Amino acid sequence: NMRIVTFHLVRNKAFALEPRIDAATECASDQFQCSPGECIFSAYVCDGDIDCSNAADEAPNARCDKYEDDFKTVSNVRLVDEEVEQWTNRNLEACLRLCVNAKDFTCRGVNHDPKENVCVLLETNVGILGTLEETFNWNYFERLETQVTCAEDLMCETGKCLNSSQFCNGLFDCPDKKDEYGCKGALDVEVRLVDGKTHNEGRIEIKGYEHDWGGVCDDGFGIQEANVFCRQAGFKLGAREAVLLSMFGNGNGKINLDEVDCNGNEESVLECKFNPWTENDCSLKEFAGVVCIDENRECTKEEWRCKSGECKNLNVLCDTVEDCDDGSDEDSKQCDEEIDVRLVGGNNATSGRVEVKYHGVWGTICDDEFGKEEGSVVCRMLGLPGGVKIHKEAAFGEGEGPIWIKTMECWG
Repeated sequence: NMRIVTFHLVRNKAFALEPRIDAATECASDQFQCSPGECIFSAYVCDGDIDCSNAADEAPNARCDKYEDDFKTVSNVRLVDEEVEQWTNRNLEACLRLCVNAKDFTCRGVNHDPKENVCVLLETNVGILGTLEETFNWNYFERLETQVTCAEDLMCETGKCLNSSQFCNGLFDCPDKKDEYGCKGALDVEVRLVDGKTHNEGRIEIKGYEHDWGGVCDDGFGIQEANVFCRQAGFKLGAREAVLLSMFGNGNGKINLDEVDCNGNEESVLECKFNPWTENDCSLKEFAGVVCIDENRECTKEEWRCKSGECKNLNVLCDTVEDCDDGSDEDSKQCDEEIDVRLVGGNNATSGRVEVKYHGVWGTICDDEFGKEEGSVVCRMLGLPGGVKIHKEAAFGEGEGPIWIKTMECWG
């Protein structure tokens, strides 16, 4: 977990901790002794600001070693990784010194913002991650003593180093995926669903890399992983449900993938993390399955089809929360449409099935307790103020779309 250092970051002397002066007490392990009885936080030493009353914390009184030669500098980039410690008001030398003298972890590099003097200590480096990104605000400094280097044929384009076993192992270890290019069997990776009651559900089976069909262990298996497998099985809208505990059986009892870990937006299962093929500790009760979203099924009368293809319950339409993949259920143009009525399927303009438009969707009204009073209101909305005759039991056809109004009661 990241440790954000706060109590010693403020350099304004009105707010910063004052030096401790206590002749009877030794300085703590994270403190520097200015003189007998006077202690300051050790990170203040050689930071360019005098904190000791006798200036013992800065050159020439203190030995302020220069560490820039111990680091490889890459300008206008930063390493994208979880921060271990973040410091403010640290010039470059102070930042590098914090890295070299870090005690609770191995500091392998820093990101430093020279304008704001922000210092981020890192436990990884390019050889481990290969995730440098361009930025005008930061510079990256990699500690030479802990650099990870490798031969060019074992290096990703980003600088990340692999070992020989990581090539053609069925995992994309390089960001550009080139570690799996040209591998025998790599293009033969297939996913299928078996033993489900419908074509869009079943036990997941996968084959590839010269391994025949086998299942996927449900350790850590959830909706994110199910989404990726469903899309690779041909269901572009992803998964409705992740099914665990061998609910669709265990097939031939063979497990090909275990400990699958996906973000949910991967284009291929190979972009997820998982154990080496066939390496698992799963029983016959741990085969994963899925229920995928079938974009070809008809939406029920209680559902609305998103522009991205999936069916969603009408209750989520225009509820201020985006439930469709493309957010079309919250389209302002549709949600702001005024309520309207019309007559459909009649012999002329004054007769027909009553339909009402709500949130841009045409639907119908149930005829329970629908009488002349209710009919008069509808007719006036249509500009027909005359007499009213009510036809029930779908006299003009059932129509399509939702039943927007189940019970309607008017004074007339």
